[in-house]
Amino acid sequence: MSEQFDKTVFQGVFKIDNVDFTAGLININRKVNILDKYAQRTTNGDLKREIIGVYYNYNLTFSQF
Repeated sequence: MSEQFDKTVFQGVFKIDNVDFTAGLININRKVNILDKYAQRTTNGDLKREIIGVYYNYNLTFSQF
């Protein structure tokens, strides 16, 4: 009986830019950044803003096989 690990079992678990990765996901974090053209508070506390874009940044931690 062979003790060798068969990586083909995990092939295609993750695909990024059409490339398969043979790793398991340990952790994922997401950070959201909002880019404003302007943002001001009025005297009554309301927020007046014009949003240019919302950007999501992901940090993934993978295990090694």
